[in-house]
Amino acid sequence: MWTLLLLLSSSATTMALPTSRGNTCESLANCNGHGTCAVFDGDGDIYCFCDDDWVGTRCQIAKDKWLNGTQDDPCEAVIDCNDHGVCSGRGETVQCNCNPGWYGVRCQIPEDQNPATTTTKKPTTKESERECDTNIECNGHGSCYGTNYEWECECYSGYSGVNCEIKQLIR
Repeated sequence: MWTLLLLLSSSATTMALPTSRGNTCESLANCNGHGTCAVFDGDGDIYCFCDDDWVGTRCQIAKDKWLNGTQDDPCEAVIDCNDHGVCSGRGETVQCNCNPGWYGVRCQIPEDQNPATTTTKKPTTKESERECDTNIECNGHGSCYGTNYEWECECYSGYSGVNCEIKQLIR
């Protein structure tokens, strides 16, 4: 369960408690076992989305401690709008109000980037020709076309990468 709540509007994306970003899921210690790592296409950063009872940059703060005031205001402590928006909110709901031209939970995706279906091609050698397997080549997150010699994945909405291995969060 992610503590993410998206409200679709042109001016703001709302989330229900802070998350985190870093270079790899491993660098975030796998969200301390209290959340899920995901990649936002557009900035390449990894984010922690905390389980219902946890908050913080690495899902390290028990939600009840944060709500009773023993933890910092999320806008001061853990919310980062990537210099493309302003954080606001209190209690369980905080949000980044994105500047024009930006969107996403953290205002991290430029408007001109379309995170919908992505097609990528993976070069391979002609060691063995066989039909590509959607569950193997595309990780079950896209459709595979071609042979082992040359194939491509057409990633389902919400996934990208050569093998549809990157989970995206879409506005």
